[in-house]
Amino acid sequence: MAWLTRGDEVLASLDRSRRRPDPESGAAALLQRPVLVTAPLLGTLDVAWCRPVPSAEPAPPEDLEVCRLVRLGPLHPVAPGFGPPVVIVATGGAFERWRLAVGDRLVVHGD
Repeated sequence: MAWLTRGDEVLASLDRSRRRPDPESGAAALLQRPVLVTAPLLGTLDVAWCRPVPSAEPAPPEDLEVCRLVRLGPLHPVAPGFGPPVVIVATGGAFERWRLAVGDRLVVHGD
């Protein structure tokens, strides 16, 4: 399990093996592009497109910069495109609770 942080603040646990966040555990999903993201029939998803930021460290942690934020409504797809290669998906309202904004620097720690 990996962790998503901003500065000293832990935002969420991350699951690289899932395509959607786990609402029971609160874990967000970390996806590599290209990916088609759709919200579930009932509910919403928050989606953040991020680009890798070169790090002075040769090994992890993985540094990311938020480039775009979208909230998806039920059955509203967002197609893959040519843009930032990393996608973070969380349950609807998570980004608001995290106060996530375009330009934020995030760090992924762990596997």
